Amino acid sequence: MEDLIRKINAFAEQAGIIEPDAGRRRELLGAVNDYTERFLETLPDRPAFNFTEDMGAGLYDSPITEEGMDIGEILRIYKENVDDQALCAVSGKFFGYIAPCSMYYSALGDYMAAVMDEYAGEFSSSPGAVRMEYQLLDWMAELVGYHAGTAKGVLASGGSIATLTCIVTAREAHGLNAEDYPRAVVYHTRFTHHCVAKSLHIAGLGGCVMRAVPTDADFRMDPDSLAEMIRTDRAAGLEPWLVVSSAGTTDLGNVDELDRIGALAREHGLWFH
Repeated sequence: MEDLIRKINAFAEQAGIIEPDAGRRRELLGAVNDYTERFLETLPDRPAFNFTEDMGAGLYDSPITEEGMDIGEILRIYKENVDDQALCAVSGKFFGYIAPCSMYYSALGDYMAAVMDEYAGEFSSSPGAVRMEYQLLDWMAELVGYHAGTAKGVLASGGSIATLTCIVTAREAHGLNAEDYPRAVVYHTRFTHHCVAKSLHIAGLGGCVMRAVPTDADFRMDPDSLAEMIRTDRAAGLEPWLVVSSAGTTDLGNVDELDRIGALAREHGLWFH
């Protein structure tokens, strides 16, 4: 028993390395808060892109080791090799991608979620966390015109995993099996985000037939061309399955004619993504 107690105490001592006390937590949080405040205060003057010769290669001069490092030194390395390098997506001078911004309130929520680590995988473990997710999903559903309680969903870590979830949902809803994939047709445009093709590949659907629908003068999917392609593919013995439109592309922000495309999807029995 004494030997067991000694081992437990040794493990407790080791665990203390990654479990700082209250004073140390205040010190670390203060340093990080000071850094982020400086970032936010200087944000209006930051360039959208900062090119340097080494492009962050200085990180390799500070390899990960068993010994810890002073928080000030960590932040210095981060600033020189990450923060001051290349793209600043939250700069007011940056107009690419999907209108990113620095959401301070969300960052505080992320901090609380990381510290408290509420488990929302099933209701009984944390009813409040699950209800919070449902409440947010209902609010989001109403924003886009759905009735709260009738639309369902989950919160994902980002657009790629959300798209993968949607692709798998579409596959299961249509009952596609492996032997169906070579005949299943996916309709998209040249402006469709690359995460769609990536998700199809990860889901084992890389063998589907991909059709790039022409776009109109405003770079939107052309519904008339889509309708004609669906009819042609079905007449050829293929199975039109999925149409991927956009409510704002990454390249140009253009919004497809969602009502017309949705009507075509219903008419021809396609999943409308």
